[in-house]
Amino acid sequence: MIAKSIWNAVPHDDSPEGDILYVLDGGALLHRLPWQTGKTYTSILDSYCSYVSRHYGPSVIIVFDGYTNQPSTKDGTHTRRNKTVGRNVSFTSAMPLKMKKQEFLSNNDNKQRFINMLSECLERTGFQVHNADGDADVLIAQTAVMAAKKHRTVLVGDDTDLLILLLHLYQCGELYFMSEPRKSSSSSSHKYLNIGRACGILAQDVTSNILFTHAILGCDTTSRVFGVGKSVSLRLVQESPIFREQASVFRKVSATKDEIIAAGEKAMGLLCKGGVTDSLNELRLKRFHAQVTDNKTAIHPRNLPPTSSSTKFHSLRVYHQVQEWMGNSLPPEEWGWRIQDGHFIPIHSDQDPAPQFLLELVRCKCKSGCSTMRCPCRRQGLDCTLACLECRGACVNMCSHHQDDSEDIE
Repeated sequence: MIAKSIWNAVPHDDSPEGDILYVLDGGALLHRLPWQTGKTYTSILDSYCSYVSRHYGPSVIIVFDGYTNQPSTKDGTHTRRNKTVGRNVSFTSAMPLKMKKQEFLSNNDNKQRFINMLSECLERTGFQVHNADGDADVLIAQTAVMAAKKHRTVLVGDDTDLLILLLHLYQCGELYFMSEPRKSSSSSSHKYLNIGRACGILAQDVTSNILFTHAILGCDTTSRVFGVGKSVSLRLVQESPIFREQASVFRKVSATKDEIIAAGEKAMGLLCKGGVTDSLNELRLKRFHAQVTDNKTAIHPRNLPPTSSSTKFHSLRVYHQVQEWMGNSLPPEEWGWRIQDGHFIPIHSDQDPAPQFLLELVRCKCKSGCSTMRCPCRRQGLDCTLACLECRGACVNMCSHHQDDSEDIE
């Protein structure tokens, strides 16, 4: 993970002393406290207010995501996290909770109504609350960066995107990122990262390109690349001027699709340890030949570099995400996404997975000589081949002109 590489590169700080303004990721806060079935919603709301007061004191800004039923480029992430969507619940603050928390919050209407009630409760308690129209990551980071100009500020969250945005947006002041220990962690201590110090250690070459460095190898809206760790992109942006040159294209507001596709292919080639002049398709073929020579088992496609076609659409989605983080809204349908059943899904490629003649190739698994029409190859009027799992083409179905099944075969 890129966050782990950054934490390892920068010495951790002790808890900052003195007056502190805390900026809380409302989404992380929402999931931090357990809910007990049978408790009223008022009781649940009060538990959040008490938790914030007890852990962070009076100087707190909480920033919540906004949830609608409109398509989002994070639809895939939400679907993976919530396998099913809970029923819509009409509830008031005095009503008891009658379903599990995860099921309740998997419904966007339920979640948004609860956030509205929680925001009002937190504001009555004396906290500042900001509500984003959609994803709140940029608003959370911007709120913390602006607050650090006047106050010693700590952003509390567990999302890597927030850390990346802080490193990119940081201007001045005493600003920290605090990672809450996960419930599964054996450690109960908080970790603090001084953002100003981290920016100094990582240097401008890294922080100016950190959004691309994070997105190219997978975030909530882009795919990870099998077998390539996030630390690879961080190392390349530190050491390779050619990689930084490609990354800089993704910061350009007016970059053309051709520029993005070309830069994305070069960057992916470097990430996959290819030569500067190699296309991904050429690199993929070289790796395939090398693995065929060295391996006695089947070569899995995921162990090869991605194709030029799949990288093209991946690069468009990376550019879209980088621009969104930079505050430039772009229509997803023009940048590697399409709508299906009311949700955005990524376009993976505009090429078939294999040549048509291979896609149409039929192979059998017959164990009895392929002498009847139960053999798929024979039934389709095709010879058995080496691709057939049992006979490997050494059977009676090895001629182009088959006799009628009722005749004896000599």
